[in-house]
Amino acid sequence: MQVGYDAICADKSVLAGGSTACVAVASPDGRLDVANLGDSGFLHLRLNAVHTYSEPQTHAFNTPFQLSIVPPSVAARMAAFGGTQLSDLPRDADVSQHRLRHGDVLVLATDGVLDNLFNQDVLRVASRVMGSTGAWTMSEAGQVQVADDLEGIIGSPVKPSRVPGKQPASAVTLQSLLATELVLAAKRASVNTKQDGPFAKEVQKYYPQENWHGGKIDDICVVAVVVVEDPVSTRSKL
Repeated sequence: MQVGYDAICADKSVLAGGSTACVAVASPDGRLDVANLGDSGFLHLRLNAVHTYSEPQTHAFNTPFQLSIVPPSVAARMAAFGGTQLSDLPRDADVSQHRLRHGDVLVLATDGVLDNLFNQDVLRVASRVMGSTGAWTMSEAGQVQVADDLEGIIGSPVKPSRVPGKQPASAVTLQSLLATELVLAAKRASVNTKQDGPFAKEVQKYYPQENWHGGKIDDICVVAVVVVEDPVSTRSKL
């Protein structure tokens, strides 16, 4: 995160702007290091359960931590007339360590996803995709387990479910299908004016007089990862 932030600050073509950030680095031994700044975040799913997830960093309601570039003219006006420009640094990020297992799913998402989908909504979509593609299966005892041929499923294109009235979609990777289905679910929730999502619940908590209901239209981006253990070298591959 620090390297990326330094590069942006040194790029003279970037005059101003701000962004939250969620950066994850996986090691061959299955260790995962995550740095999350702001209200983007991640979920770590394991066998049809939310194993762990990030908490948003905010200065106040709907005011997330963010990396910013403030134009000198704006900084000078604030110094002269008062005012505060929120500008956090990579060192302010929450840093956590996790252990990955064969068959785990990682979801990194922007607030356009996490403001509209609860963790259980994300899990429901991911479980449906993992189950429909055979990546997660059900044992005779009724327990979810990782498919024996998960590596083959990861390496082969899968076909999304066909939508009636539309041409069948092209085959994609399992990871791409996971990300696409989550983006679609978040998009639908964001324009739903009746079903309250996480953001609506927060508005009702802090500003009940606003009478906010439904979703919140915002930027939507998802990165999905399926963890596969190499049976020969026992190294985790993403």
